[in-house]
Amino acid sequence: MGAYPGLAIVAHDGRLVAPGGVPRYLDLAAYRDAAGVPYTQSSNMLAALDAALAIDWELRWQRVREADKWLRDGLRRNAFVIVADDTVAMPGIITLALPPDLPAACLARRMERKGYLLACRSAYLERRNWIQICLMGEWIRQAIEILPEVLATQAAACSKQGAVDDCIAESAHTES
Repeated sequence: MGAYPGLAIVAHDGRLVAPGGVPRYLDLAAYRDAAGVPYTQSSNMLAALDAALAIDWELRWQRVREADKWLRDGLRRNAFVIVADDTVAMPGIITLALPPDLPAACLARRMERKGYLLACRSAYLERRNWIQICLMGEWIRQAIEILPEVLATQAAACSKQGAVDDCIAESAHTES
């Protein structure tokens, strides 16, 4: 009673993907077509839902907005070009347009070595030489506070011709 496994309510509009078209635990068509309950819901998925519902989202988004503003200000002080204007940007997602002599993949790799995982591998980011900072997961305030300076230092190191050549060679070696 009220314990895992199981769901109380599943709602849909009647349009379901054919059975087998989605992961088994999410396959509502299999439920519809079964004679009885075809299987029990994943307790891991239910635990994840329970954890998400336990988050104080108002406080979480307040922290994200504060960190986002602080980061944007710090990035601008360090001469980074932010793609989206603050008035229309999604808080917690900051996209930087990098100059052609600063490959995003090189900078991202250098930042990863410093403990920061930045997005740069999506096709649209690669095409534009953009890099993204996302605050959607867990992060440490102290790491965010120094991020603009760490990014500037790594960008300067990466911009040196030898560093770019090393980064390109490393990238070719890693991808082969």
